[in-house]
Amino acid sequence: MNQVFPAPVDAFLLLSTEAIRLACATDTGQVRWCTVFGGGRLAEELAMTWALDGTETADLVAAADEDVRRHGAWYGQEFHLRDGTRDGPPTARLVLRAPDSYELSGFLAAAALRMLDGVIAPGVHFAADVLDPARITEEPAADDAAELKAL
Repeated sequence: MNQVFPAPVDAFLLLSTEAIRLACATDTGQVRWCTVFGGGRLAEELAMTWALDGTETADLVAAADEDVRRHGAWYGQEFHLRDGTRDGPPTARLVLRAPDSYELSGFLAAAALRMLDGVIAPGVHFAADVLDPARITEEPAADDAAELKAL
């Protein structure tokens, strides 16, 4: 069993604009980013929704609920850093674990709501441009919503 995920998972490649910007800003040669699913229903339903260019969410919510009932609620991310080589083990790893993703989403939403306090200017921003990384990582850990650990 993987240290990050409590059971076997399916991984699907996804590369966000934010990840691309980070790679360019840090002169990172290669970034691989995957979305991981611990149950098959949500992944199947997302694929069908994308294929049909759907906009309804009821089937997605039902699929996610079914996966949680079958496999439990959990969330994890694992980051590997390789220093100049693509082969061999990573030179550093960072692991994020949480009982579920919804609480982490709530912390991110709270961070975004800081713009109402005037901390962040109104408008659309990249998270890396406006959020304080230390605060974003410390708040969920202090609340026991997540564990963030370097391995």
